[in-house]
Amino acid sequence: MYRGKKRASGPTWGCGYTAGTARIQYTGTSYARSVVGFFQPLLKERRDYSGIGEGNIFPVWTVRYGSHVDDPVEICLRHFFAPALFKSAVWLRWIQQGRIQLYIAYIVAAIVALLLVL
Repeated sequence: MYRGKKRASGPTWGCGYTAGTARIQYTGTSYARSVVGFFQPLLKERRDYSGIGEGNIFPVWTVRYGSHVDDPVEICLRHFFAPALFKSAVWLRWIQQGRIQLYIAYIVAAIVALLLVL
């Protein structure tokens, strides 16, 4: 099918814009915009925008824009559930001995226990 024909190559994801740099990135923000809009009363969105240079005769060359939506479930888990879990897991530290043979014995014991239960 392609024998004798010249194959053209180009950027993988160009969208017609070929002057992109590493600072220009595609993110999931455009895909999540409708979900964020639906849950707008529950979510808090932070936007960082440097502006184009209002009040100046010439616009600035560097314009920065960024947005971030904090997940309330993640915040709740990180601030309340995780510290309580870490405090309650202190009693399991005796299991961590640093010896591979002991870890293999733990795995074998867990498999045997699962086989007995199932």
